[in-house]
Amino acid sequence: MEEQKNSSNELILKAEQLFKWLAPYLVIALAIYLLSIIQLHNHRTIIDIDTMFHYNRFYDVSQQIKTGNYSYFQTNYGFNQSGRVVNALYGPMIAYINGFLILVAGTWFNYQIISYWVLGLIGGIGMYQLARKAKANKVASALVSVLFLNIGAYQAWIDHTNMIAWGAVLVPYAFIEGLNMVQDHDRPIRWIRLMLIMSLIAQTHVISTILTALGLIPFAVYGFVKANNKRQMIGRLLLAVIGTTLLSSNVWGALLMIFTKNHIAPTLAHSLAGNAVSSSNNTIRDEISRMLVLVFLIQVLYPTIAKYNFKDKEFNKINLLVSLEGFIIFAISTVYFPWKEVSSYLPILRTYLQFPHRFLILAYPLLLVGLAMTMTQLTSKEAVGVTGIGKAFMIFTAFVTMQNYGANYARIADHSINLSRIFVVNQSKKGKYSKNVGVPSSEDMIKYKHGLTGDELIYGEDAKDADAKYGKLYISSGARGLLYKNTTNIRAVDWATRTKEGRFKLFDLIEKINPDYLPVRGKKKVTAEAVDRSYIKHVVKPQESGKYKYSVKENKLIITWKGKKRARRNLPLVMYKQSHLTVNDKKVKHPFKHSKSKVKTPVVMQKKGKNQAVLYFKASPAYSWTLFLALASWILLLGFGIYYLFSNYILTKQLNN
Repeated sequence: MEEQKNSSNELILKAEQLFKWLAPYLVIALAIYLLSIIQLHNHRTIIDIDTMFHYNRFYDVSQQIKTGNYSYFQTNYGFNQSGRVVNALYGPMIAYINGFLILVAGTWFNYQIISYWVLGLIGGIGMYQLARKAKANKVASALVSVLFLNIGAYQAWIDHTNMIAWGAVLVPYAFIEGLNMVQDHDRPIRWIRLMLIMSLIAQTHVISTILTALGLIPFAVYGFVKANNKRQMIGRLLLAVIGTTLLSSNVWGALLMIFTKNHIAPTLAHSLAGNAVSSSNNTIRDEISRMLVLVFLIQVLYPTIAKYNFKDKEFNKINLLVSLEGFIIFAISTVYFPWKEVSSYLPILRTYLQFPHRFLILAYPLLLVGLAMTMTQLTSKEAVGVTGIGKAFMIFTAFVTMQNYGANYARIADHSINLSRIFVVNQSKKGKYSKNVGVPSSEDMIKYKHGLTGDELIYGEDAKDADAKYGKLYISSGARGLLYKNTTNIRAVDWATRTKEGRFKLFDLIEKINPDYLPVRGKKKVTAEAVDRSYIKHVVKPQESGKYKYSVKENKLIITWKGKKRARRNLPLVMYKQSHLTVNDKKVKHPFKHSKSKVKTPVVMQKKGKNQAVLYFKASPAYSWTLFLALASWILLLGFGIYYLFSNYILTKQLNN
């Protein structure tokens, strides 16, 4: 009887320990659920400024996986089936992961919800583990993890489909290695872990890789000063750099190959000052709530003023390091930094940095881990006389977290009910649209707002008849390229986003043009806007005309059409230096000789009757080696990981026996 009682008590004890271990992760999961609950209720897919760009490239990968027609460079299914190169230059690994998620999800709506959970769990757990690495207690660590999910890049993925979110959720893991540099004086560089996380970020978002590397510099410098074996630290750091270069060689190799052999269109230039962070009632992209600013101000002041009031001097110094670095980076990202002057001296940043709020992917994790350390210290037994202040500060931080969640809830509700701001035309009445050069001036502009009841009215008329009466919508989007085509038929968008059959139809209903990585003719400067218009004229409209039939075989894109007579024809395809084109089984040697397009689209001689063009991309032999190195490096790393886990499991089992 006594043995049974002891066994029961032991079981209860183990259950309690399991719950205590699981509790922070359950809190993170609850936070993600609360952010997705609106869409789970109304079943609406949010479509915004970057959605169509990334959905095109993910859809292309999903079709590659589905059909087995793999094409690492050439886009054969997305982007108007034009043969553009996008994924090889922009987060190739994460593109294939998202393509797989789309296949698993089945619909755009399901994929969107799944992506919230994947991103949220990666980011929330990463932030929690970062705070725990800094020796913050579980309550403070869980609290800042929930706050992390309610501010910045994660919210930008929900609202705008900003790809930087995928890099941002990995940044806390990089800072875990940064903390190790300053905590472990014997082994400051865990080079395999550092190499792995930096390679994952490189395979996700290039600008995030550069920013993260810059963010780790203060940790490396501090760690080097404190390191017991400086030579060993340098050696392991070099191993991490070399390993990262090998694991991400496919990314850097592709960028070099495309940009050195082709004249690539510039990305859209943006106002740096206009995209710097300012305070408001929101915390997303370039906005931060005023109450959160107050929390961060208190946080950065605390370790600066009270850094010698506690026994653990190392703890205080690390808090000071992360808080000061985080606040300096945060200050640089704001409107108070002289971005206008920077823009005039370094105009290239308008094209490549584009948005100063990108620095927040560094600032937020650093400030939040410092915040967790401060709350831990102020509520500890050592904090005699100030534990009440510490608890009050923790409650205030929890209140600010809920305030940010409330703002996010309201914004997501508005975006999902109205589908997106992308559907709102800022014009008070129907009229001719002539502001955007290159778009037919005969098309009507339509303003409408989708109602809460699901009834769509346009000037008192049902939206389902609007397309027939008014024609297509041509709308100039204020940011990120040209929104060439939209639809007033919300029911059609719902069908396209909530059924497997409608996945490709979404691209017919909404067409948004981005100049990213498009090859252009000549070496004269050309604006991104001019490239957009050229792409519409020479690729989008012909593709939409119904005159071409598209098919894919292995890595080749095949289009067929009927010619009324022998004549020159501009094909709706995009060609790079490495692209090869055959028409009616004959290689086209000078595809741009008669082309008038700014984008490199070929002009060929068609024959009377049926014609067939085959486009394929042939990477240079040098690049093939970089791709091989990347694949081989990942396979070796995976093999090492399996061996390490297996050997540790066997060793642990033997020791237990």
